[in-house]
Amino acid sequence: MSLRNIRSDAATSKNLMCLFYESEGGRNGPWKLITGTDTFPSCSGIDIPDVFSIEYMFERPQPIRVELCDWSENDVTPLGSAYFLISEVVAHGVVMRNLNNEGTGAGVGQMSVGSTAKPKPSPLLIQFEGKNFSRKIVPDTSLLSFEVVRTETDGEKTVLYKSEPMKNGPRMVWKAFTLPCQDVAEEAMRASVSILSANFLKEAIGRRHKYGELSH
Repeated sequence: MSLRNIRSDAATSKNLMCLFYESEGGRNGPWKLITGTDTFPSCSGIDIPDVFSIEYMFERPQPIRVELCDWSENDVTPLGSAYFLISEVVAHGVVMRNLNNEGTGAGVGQMSVGSTAKPKPSPLLIQFEGKNFSRKIVPDTSLLSFEVVRTETDGEKTVLYKSEPMKNGPRMVWKAFTLPCQDVAEEAMRASVSILSANFLKEAIGRRHKYGELSH
């Protein structure tokens, strides 16, 4: 983010800062403070790299409100504000706005905001193999499939992947699939695999259980 042509008479202290708010209800708010910059000396212009990061969502406009504030040890006073949409920054690369005082409407400067997309890690390729399922529990005619399930912090279960059904046999190799790295890295201890058939449903925790073997 860059600030330019900041009016010298707008601030009463020697330090300024910017606050950033996000709204889930459009330009009229309600606004939630998401981050703020470090304080910087009052000046006519300044470049501020790496202010904050945010996840871009196609289905939401994601309005952001920026406040240029006068900062002192006792108070933070808004001098001017501007609005932009995350979708605008993604589409145009750089968005420029005037910073206006909300009380008087007077301009106090200009700002420009740009963005850099973070590279996403490559998804993890996974393939499961099953063998030696007990015929006493799993008949030869059974169709087997598996689900990769994540248990959320609130106890709810999210299905990350469900395989195609495959006829029971001495050795079964399901089609390979991919999962985002964060799903298997951050929540690895909460992931489980279930073997499903018309005759039984049991969770296989780990690679071996009494009904047979599941490996990846």
